[in-house]
Formats: sequence, structure tokens, C-alpha cells
Amino acid sequence: MEYECAPPLCNVDWAHHLKDLAEYKAARRGPLSAAGLLQLAAFIRTDLDPPPQGGPAKQPDLQIAFTNIIDDNGTRCFRYDQWRFNRIKAMPALLRPRSRGSVRLNATNPEGQPIVSMGYFSDPDGHDLGVIVKGLEFVRKLQSSLREHGVNLSSNPAPAKYCSDLDADSAEYLKCLTRTATLSMWHWSCTCRMGREDDEEAVVNPRLLVRNVRGLRVVDASVMPTVTSGNTNAPVILIAEKASDLIREDHGIPIV
Repeated sequence: MEYECAPPLCNVDWAHHLKDLAEYKAARRGPLSAAGLLQLAAFIRTDLDPPPQGGPAKQPDLQIAFTNIIDDNGTRCFRYDQWRFNRIKAMPALLRPRSRGSVRLNATNPEGQPIVSMGYFSDPDGHDLGVIVKGLEFVRKLQSSLREHGVNLSSNPAPAKYCSDLDADSAEYLKCLTRTATLSMWHWSCTCRMGREDDEEAVVNPRLLVRNVRGLRVVDASVMPTVTSGNTNAPVILIAEKASDLIREDHGIPIV
């Protein structure tokens, strides 16, 4: 979802840009000292996958990332004519998706790109779609709360060609928007899953060795049986550290 913001929350004129540049050059402070575009995220546990009665709370099933521009991905997704800089974008992301995609060899061209099917919202019970809609509803509540505290963000609906026959305040509109405007947010994983020898879907064994192939390991996010509930950078570092220990063991090198 996209929201338009006005100064001083969003400064898009060149005078402010030059001032920000001078402040950063002189003191390494100001907006340009921020750590990239993604400076705010929320991890949420919806009520669509509640914990067992009396059991511990489960991990979040939804992450909402907030960025301060509509970049190339947004431009392609919504087919905007140009970049839009005075915007804040809220992007709900599934952390425990039930839908499954696929990666297949290109049978007609062995040197070509693999055939990738993302399988968005292919789970039969519609759980994934429901979680994203819950995230969009949370963003709307957040906008309302911010307005009560003096932060005015104007809702900027998707172009009229998308879901224009639906009430923009309805759940059906949010479902339509989700089906229309979903894209991947990096962190692809689970295409070479790790598993036991009796797991027919496993590509690598618990030592990360490719089954029935000698001397080949896979060490990245693809070996995860299921994706972790959050960004994959830290888990992949842990996988790589474990892989280095396994390689040392295979060569009789002490692990220190």
C-alpha cells in the first residue's frame, strides 16, 4: 500500500536535497546517514494460525516493511509512468507461506534459464491470501492511529484500472489488490531442501551433500526445508558456518 506524505515528513524539493547533502558531508548526519531504504519493519502474528490452547505463542507469520520511495519494482508492478518520491510504501510479506512454487529444467534448451513458477496463493485453503489481507488491514489501522497523533499520510490507491469495480475500503478490494500487485521480495529459498535419506523430496542430506552425486554440496538458502520467519541473511551465514565445519570434519581438520 502506498501513502503520500508532505513536508516536513517528506522533502522532495532540491533545496532540501542540497541541505541534506551538505549536512552529511560536514557531519555525517541527517537523512542521508540512514542505513538504506528499509529502516522500519513490523513482525506480526495474525489470528489465522493461532497457537495451541495453553501452548506458547508461535512465531510471527507476517512482516511489514516500510520504505520511503516507490522504486522500479513498484513502477513495474503498478505500471506507473514515473518514479514517485514523496511516498511511503508499506509491503506485507508472508513469513510462513503454505503455497509452493517450483523450479524445473528447461527441457528444450539445457543452457537456458530454468523454468520458475512462483505459485503465489496456490494453497488450497486460501490461507496465504488471508494473511496478506490481514497485513493490509493492519497498515490501514496504523495510518488511522498516526493521523490521530498528527501524522497525516494520504492514502494513494492503485491506478483505477486495478480493482476499480470494488469499494476501496472493502476486504474484497484488498484481496483483488493482493492478487494483482504481488511480487517477490528477495529471500528465495527451499528449492534444494535438506532431508533424511528416506525423504524423496530432499535434494541434499543433513551434511549438505547432493544425493547420488559425489563431492558436491549446496550451501545457501535453497537447502532450508521451510523458510525462516524473517530475512534470510543471518540463517544463511549460519548454514555456511556449519558447512565449513562439515568440510573440515570430512578432511580430518580440527574444528577450533
